[in-house]
Amino acid sequence: MSQNNSEELMKDALEKARQLVKSHKALREELEFRRSENDDLRKTIENQSNTIEDLNNRLKVQQLSNFVPDDESQRFELKRKLTQYIKEIDKCIGMLSV
Repeated sequence: MSQNNSEELMKDALEKARQLVKSHKALREELEFRRSENDDLRKTIENQSNTIEDLNNRLKVQQLSNFVPDDESQRFELKRKLTQYIKEIDKCIGMLSV
């Protein structure tokens, strides 16, 4: 093997190594970006789930408030449900305050 041939092989190997390092760095940056994006999307999903749950609770309360009971047992049941919903809402507010 001649020295020129060895030098060419060495230069080619070094260039390939540089390209691999450059490619590796770009892939790591892309991975970090995707992880950050994934975390943001997970937070968005969690916020939307909380919003949906809150809206469902509001709907239940609205439906209950539209219901005017005729007898005492229905009034008692309505009062019990409203108290339960208020406790759930207070619990949610407490969790959000942390």
